[in-house]
Amino acid sequence: MYFTNNTVHLTGASSVLSIGDAPKVFYNQVWDVGHLQTDGAVVQIMQAEAPGAEIAYNWIHDVIKYGARFDAPIGEAGEGRNGTMHHNVIWNAAGGLMVKGDYHNIHNNTVFNSSASKNDLIILTDNDVNNGNSTIHQNAADKMADHRSDSWSLYPLPSGTYWDNWNGYVNTTDTVSNQLVDPINFDFRPNTNSHLDNMSAGAYDADDTDHWTAGVSWTYSPMSDPISGCMDSIAINYNSNAIFADGSCTYTIISSSSSTLSLEVGVTMTPHTLDYTTPFLADDKQTAASSGDVGVGTHVALDSNGAVHICSKIAGSTNDLSYTTNASGSWQSASIDSTGDVGSECFIALDSNDDIHIIYRDTTNTDLKYATKTLAASILASNWDLSAADNNGHVGNFGSLAIDSQDRLHIAYFSGTDTELKYGTKASDSSTWSNEVVDTDENVGKYTSIQVDSNDKPHITYSDHTNTEMKYAHKMGASWTVSTLDSTTSSGSGTSLAIDSNDHLHVAYKTNSTEMAYMTNQSGSWVKTTLDANSSGSWGVNYVDIMISDGDIPHVV
Repeated sequence: MYFTNNTVHLTGASSVLSIGDAPKVFYNQVWDVGHLQTDGAVVQIMQAEAPGAEIAYNWIHDVIKYGARFDAPIGEAGEGRNGTMHHNVIWNAAGGLMVKGDYHNIHNNTVFNSSASKNDLIILTDNDVNNGNSTIHQNAADKMADHRSDSWSLYPLPSGTYWDNWNGYVNTTDTVSNQLVDPINFDFRPNTNSHLDNMSAGAYDADDTDHWTAGVSWTYSPMSDPISGCMDSIAINYNSNAIFADGSCTYTIISSSSSTLSLEVGVTMTPHTLDYTTPFLADDKQTAASSGDVGVGTHVALDSNGAVHICSKIAGSTNDLSYTTNASGSWQSASIDSTGDVGSECFIALDSNDDIHIIYRDTTNTDLKYATKTLAASILASNWDLSAADNNGHVGNFGSLAIDSQDRLHIAYFSGTDTELKYGTKASDSSTWSNEVVDTDENVGKYTSIQVDSNDKPHITYSDHTNTEMKYAHKMGASWTVSTLDSTTSSGSGTSLAIDSNDHLHVAYKTNSTEMAYMTNQSGSWVKTTLDANSSGSWGVNYVDIMISDGDIPHVV
């Protein structure tokens, strides 16, 4: 299948050009495409399509995804092989060329100015599993490595697979674009006697007098701008010529008597003033509990019927863990643990059976404790099973809890003994907790927030108190991967994590001492937004919460 001499603009979803086995993609110009989805590449070659594929003499630029990619499963040796990419010019892309698989020939490509912190030439070996037999030579790139974004010094290619490449990680004396004749006007020939010229690297030779161009070879006139407007025929401003709806429709305001509302098609209504005596949203304040000094450190969860379940501490002389609910139709409260000074920093959640789970701090014994009961059982203390989730040292502050699809419990919390982040898990049919250390880097692990993704893998955000940064940890297999999300001073003193239906992460947190911020990796990389720059005051616990509604829309309080 051949695809040649085309100009492609403002089209395409994930894989803009994906045309079958052993494709030949020559002399095309593609730009500003793929806005419906950021994954994939402009030229996408899947593993079974790679043998005999040839991608050459193309201009690909100003796109939000990879320019061209030989794709293959991660960690499977030799899958996707024997493809060629040569004499392509790719710039202003979110990663220029990505090469997975093996036995490929990648040569004489010019790639520069990749966005989204991606490398220009990404040759992935999957820890020496692949591309050990590929040849990478005479390419011109500002950043080339065996990694999507990290440097050559950390991720070099295997010896013997590359030669005569201009790699800005190694050749630091100049950039690719500075060595080109006029890249702004599509003259990508290297300057005479430049490094690229002397190395014969890149998609053009300096002495090319009739250098190749990409795209259509004929002149075309673009269509006139399509008309956008209101496309609803019952609206006041309906535009019959509109082919795109712009959300501008306005409608006749319909009113009737204060007691009735009657509508009939084609019948003109007599105007009336409609008196609203009951608002749709009511300020429905209720007293849930009032006996003693209640309501300290509350946390709330809902069951499958919408009933409210609250854990809190009764302060003063009792210092008990309290539980409050309206599941019976009226508010009821009970002290469920009164063995010492307990109940601080409680966290409550319900599983798929509406069984209730609470973790909380035992200040007297410096333990992290756990309480549970079925929804059907009465709220009396005798119906609760109490145990220690972790009694190893000074533990239990800043705890958070999540429940996965198998009703397995996952907890994150701070160990004051070793100033570290800890994680615990317990199967639904077990009474035993399995605990482990996640991060021991100086004073870390306060202000935790834990969630699990669709694969039941845990993700944790928390504070690095020593460096005043916000950190993120997630479990891959049997090990944890830890990174810094925001190194702004005083970040992470209060975090809340949510995961949407596509397993994208959303974090709300306090940063820069007084600001509220939001970060997400929904676009493929982490993006930060300041929500409120005018907050103030010191925080003792996580005074921030984020939730995801239908449509994967985040809401922060």
